[in-house]
Amino acid sequence: MGYHRPFSEQSLRSDQVAIPEFQLNTRTEIRIKETKQLEEAKYQLEVAQRQGQSEVASRLRYSTIPELAKKLPMDKETGEDSSCDAS
Repeated sequence: MGYHRPFSEQSLRSDQVAIPEFQLNTRTEIRIKETKQLEEAKYQLEVAQRQGQSEVASRLRYSTIPELAKKLPMDKETGEDSSCDAS
């Protein structure tokens, strides 16, 4: 029986840190959950604006949405948030 490599050669480049698959799945699940929360907050903002609920809309736009957006990692290529703008 030969030596089993837990990570592929390609995934072990010098500029990367090898992350076990279970940890990737957990990070992916967390990112999906945070993205869903952000999208739900954006939807609630639209609803509040349509219904004239300016206090709720302001709280969502200037507090809730920016906090959720900060939790999401930055896109390495563009240096911007990977989420869409709230407006």
